Amino acid sequence: MRKFIINPISGYLLFALSLLGIAFAQQTAEDFYKSGNARAVTSDWDGAIADYNRAIELNPNVAVIYYNRAGAKARKGDWDESIADYSKAIELNPQDAKAYTSRASAKANKSDWDGAIADYSKVIELNPQDATAYNNRGSAKGKNGDWDGAIPDLTKAIELNPQDVKACADRAAAAGNKGNWAGAIADYTKVIELNPQDANAHAYRGIARANQGDWDGAVTDYLKALTLNPDLAIAANRLENYKSNLTGAIVDNNRTVELTPKLAIAFYERGNGKADKGDWAGAITDYDHAIELNPKNAAAFNARSSAKGKKGDLAGAVADLKRSLELDSKK
Repeated sequence: MRKFIINPISGYLLFALSLLGIAFAQQTAEDFYKSGNARAVTSDWDGAIADYNRAIELNPNVAVIYYNRAGAKARKGDWDESIADYSKAIELNPQDAKAYTSRASAKANKSDWDGAIADYSKVIELNPQDATAYNNRGSAKGKNGDWDGAIPDLTKAIELNPQDVKACADRAAAAGNKGNWAGAIADYTKVIELNPQDANAHAYRGIARANQGDWDGAVTDYLKALTLNPDLAIAANRLENYKSNLTGAIVDNNRTVELTPKLAIAFYERGNGKADKGDWAGAITDYDHAIELNPKNAAAFNARSSAKGKKGDLAGAVADLKRSLELDSKK
């Protein structure tokens, strides 16, 4: 009779593989859930979803697994699948305010404002002291065109959290959309008190002031906005419009005298911001505006000289430098 001899190494390999199979078979829903969480931490959304899928296969009745899988899908921009998972999480745990909040956010990303509002309303029902929920619902109502409904929600959010910059900014926007410029100015002023570096708040307060006929205040705000963010288009465009109005004599003479120096400074400072970023052509354009508004601005000629030099326009640079020196000598 022929004897079969097993190679010891092969035997060990088979034994190890059998142990690996047993270990894999023994992995629990919790193991896959934890693995999915670990993958999510590294932004491996596909890997996380795959692990959550396995966890759900092993135990389809755990709300948090659906919730986390929904979050991973949301990170991939798969809003429909995300909403489906949040809905399942809510079905398994109807008292989970976070799931309603997250589903509302996913719906908002699909511009389903009615759906988002309904979910934020449920969050408020579960926790009437949730300032963020009032803020989010008010914002959703505003985006749905319901400014009258938005303002009470935003007011409640501010009442619950007076330091909520977003709620103040959103209520200011709602007031502006209803033509309540005084209310908008008050709220944007509060935003600026809470965050003095908020360029957008300065710009939008400027718009509100302009709508009230406070041109001086408007230009001051646009100037501050551009000082904080030289690339802020809304402030830059408004200044361009006012420059056109001034040079076109649309504004009365007294107002022109008041505003022209501030506009010149605004364009000069925006030009400096562009120059700092190496945008020489953009800087030269702004210096051109500043000089047009204030032909005696030696600093603007000097700055334009430098920008022209960087662009290779040596003749222009020399001419501007000469003019800058002439103006300085007359001081």
